[in-house]
Amino acid sequence: MMRHFGLVVLSLALAAQTPKVTPTGAELTNGWKLSPIGRHTATSDYVLNVQQAPDGKALVGLHSGFNPHGLAVVDPVTSEVVQRIPQKSAWFGMAWSPDGKQLAVAFANRVELRGSPRAKARRVFEGLPGKVNAVHFSPDAKQLITASGITGLSGVAQLWNVTDGKKIREFGGHRDVLYDAELSPDGQTLATAGYDRVIKLWRVRDGALLRSIAVHNGAIFDLAFSPDGAVLAS
Repeated sequence: MMRHFGLVVLSLALAAQTPKVTPTGAELTNGWKLSPIGRHTATSDYVLNVQQAPDGKALVGLHSGFNPHGLAVVDPVTSEVVQRIPQKSAWFGMAWSPDGKQLAVAFANRVELRGSPRAKARRVFEGLPGKVNAVHFSPDAKQLITASGITGLSGVAQLWNVTDGKKIREFGGHRDVLYDAELSPDGQTLATAGYDRVIKLWRVRDGALLRSIAVHNGAIFDLAFSPDGAVLAS
């Protein structure tokens, strides 16, 4: 009898941790209520990343959480989901190549390159430390940069050759997991940042550390260069 009671309590506890869909949006487990502005498209779980195809004809949303993980391809004109693609384990990192011919999708410890969201992987990068929080292509689409790491131990960015899948260079030195690694528009400089609250600037061609910037009082989740590469936002 006690065993069944325990199962009922556990089931109710898990149900209480599940976000609820409301007529006006959603209610999170902490009580916050979200109301979308304009049209919205429902997915089966938390949307971690949304990327627009370079030709503007599709939006790809990567979702993960309590329900099965996957990709949702959305028609930007109708806001309708036109494809749902199940994934075993999705995470934050996802990016289109500048020419729109490849989509990089991140998982735990690996990244897949595909010709389209539904296509089979044409290249797989494996053995990355921890879950991959960000992926970005170089401006010429010949290289891929990944940001990952082990929580509380280290963060690392890795530069990969898209053609043969080989790792070109690794950029370490962070004391906690990385959340982003961004290449400058000319592809010569790499900026990395994460939970250790430090931004590091690297010279891509030889991996030399150019500068460390420790001015933040919290984790750094995103980085972006200006189009001319003169300004870095965090």
